[in-house]
Amino acid sequence: MSGARGRRGRDAARVTPCHAGAVSEPSQAEQLLPARAPALRRAVGGAVLLAVVLLAAHALSLDDRARVYLDAARGAGLAGVLLHAVAYVGAALLGLPLSPITAAVGAAYGPIAGAALAVPAATIGACSAFVVGRVVARDPETIARGPEVFVGDVPGNGNRYLRSARGIEAVIVNGALTLERGHYTDERAGRIV
Repeated sequence: MSGARGRRGRDAARVTPCHAGAVSEPSQAEQLLPARAPALRRAVGGAVLLAVVLLAAHALSLDDRARVYLDAARGAGLAGVLLHAVAYVGAALLGLPLSPITAAVGAAYGPIAGAALAVPAATIGACSAFVVGRVVARDPETIARGPEVFVGDVPGNGNRYLRSARGIEAVIVNGALTLERGHYTDERAGRIV
């Protein structure tokens, strides 16, 4: 019994606290808990990736190039600030990550002035991307709300209103196709946290 207490996973039995000595099968939540080995692999992989990036930065002498960039950004004055703000908006509209721009702004202008530039510029960039997606890239004839339907599928004889989306061809969750042409598939890609 002592071996089963120290293990976790699908094979481990668990002792219920209300009945001393009673052994039961692991609950569904315990079965769905991720094993520790994948987390360790991800941590080691992340450390190796960081080491590779740092070695590549050193080999490409990015520290010298970064100093040239920082001096140019600081010396540009208002033009440099506006260039960084435009870079935020452009990167957000193109779906590019903003963290490299944020790091550059922080390095060029310091933490206080960098935050004073980064926060409004990132907000304007995110709002611009939203407006473009909402107004320009959306076809209101294709993507819309469906009719409101009253359904009684809540446990305990409960009811709710359901309004599904029209024009959504597919929904992919964690790489698994969960909704296709308006119908749910048998894939369940989520997990209990």
